[in-house]
Amino acid sequence: MGKHKGLDVLLRALSLIPDSGEVRLLVAGDGEERENLEAQCQDLRLDRVVTFCGRVDNRNIRAIYEQIDVLIVPSVWPENSPVTISEAMASGIPVIASDIGGISELVEHGTTGLLAPARDARTLADLIERLRKDPDLRREMGQNALAKIRQEGVRGQVTRLLQLFQELTSQARTKRGPSFDIVLYSSELYWDRPVREMLRQLARVEKRLPKRLLVCRVDLCDEDTLRAAKLLVLPTPGGESLLQGLKALQRGIPLLVNDGARDLAELCRQSNAGLAYSDADELHECLELLLTDEPLREAMGAKGHTFIRAQAAQACADDPVI
Repeated sequence: MGKHKGLDVLLRALSLIPDSGEVRLLVAGDGEERENLEAQCQDLRLDRVVTFCGRVDNRNIRAIYEQIDVLIVPSVWPENSPVTISEAMASGIPVIASDIGGISELVEHGTTGLLAPARDARTLADLIERLRKDPDLRREMGQNALAKIRQEGVRGQVTRLLQLFQELTSQARTKRGPSFDIVLYSSELYWDRPVREMLRQLARVEKRLPKRLLVCRVDLCDEDTLRAAKLLVLPTPGGESLLQGLKALQRGIPLLVNDGARDLAELCRQSNAGLAYSDADELHECLELLLTDEPLREAMGAKGHTFIRAQAAQACADDPVI
């Protein structure tokens, strides 16, 4: 029970459920935050619905899983692969968890469980309510979770890793490596749902292309990579996205942006050097268009470069240096 496990977020979420008296929370484990969490239960009037089980010997953990309908993992730090999630899935129990770290590689949102942004008590409360009110969905997700975890045994993982290593070493021995199209992206977070969706759609497009795709974070690229890049994808607004977009246009690299970033979408409209998408299907169509229509991509890149030069010239004219 450390602060990084986010149990305080889960307690706040329970307090937001109107009829939380119909929900029972079992907290297994112990740690430095237990006293604070028990006090928080008192403050939120949740002491009647929350049971602190204390430390549970792993030989007896099945008794906990036999009592629960849903496992909740509200971590606020990037977990790797929580064992408790694998245990719940092996018990046929759906999981509600934070969309952070490697959790989403185990919990498939809407299939084996549900994901909420870390620290978002309101969304977490809504997801708890969704599964509480729909026992059929709970059972379906639990069965999906069981089927998925059966495919994730150690023997199968080792086999896939060995296959991957063999492919990579085989490529290294080849005199001429595969030809790549370089796609850049910029995101404030290294790994979140928009980035995963972008990679998923790029994988779909790659199957239809004669070339492989090499996806690189724009802030980690050397000059040669930037010079060869086909486009820059901006899946999430915020951070330095606008600055990275302007730099890409200056280099003649067209943009593909999430239309939730209004400033970037407006930049694409004014420059005619980029496309905006609103959902996964539009993202897929835009990626396929820009990666298969070379004349269009080059024309958009040229328009972007011209646009930036024109803006710079206008700025100098408006504010001349004396």
